[in-house]
Amino acid sequence: MSMSRRPLLAVAFAAVALSTSACASFEPDPCTPEWVEWKKDRILSEFARSHRSEIRTLRSLRETFDGGDVSAFEVAGVALAAPRLGQMAQDFVDLTVPEVRTALVQCGWNGGATPLFIEMLREDGFDEQTIAFAQQLAPIAEALASTPTASPVR
Repeated sequence: MSMSRRPLLAVAFAAVALSTSACASFEPDPCTPEWVEWKKDRILSEFARSHRSEIRTLRSLRETFDGGDVSAFEVAGVALAAPRLGQMAQDFVDLTVPEVRTALVQCGWNGGATPLFIEMLREDGFDEQTIAFAQQLAPIAEALASTPTASPVR
């Protein structure tokens, strides 16, 4: 390669790098449909990344119960996974939903946690039977989350 092409090549690489970083940091105008999707996707992706292990466990449990015969060992696995899965659901209701609500309330959105959780499951490839099950449990989880906890008596 000749010496005269190196500066041109460097400029081309810099332009590609700059345009790539500009695309990665692009934030649509607030309250547009694009912004709502962008913001929701960022928050839900962070939740999924933070709970990757629990989501994998949920998939594994689903496959186990799809198989039909469930052994005592597999039932024990469910019992061991229950606290982590419960914590995942609690984190979603306590942390992720308020974050989404805070971001979207300025746009007039007033939805519950259930549609967001169901959307996350769909985007993560869960089957409709699992989604239907989650839809049945989600209102219970939301109700439990909104119930004030009693203070310990001293």
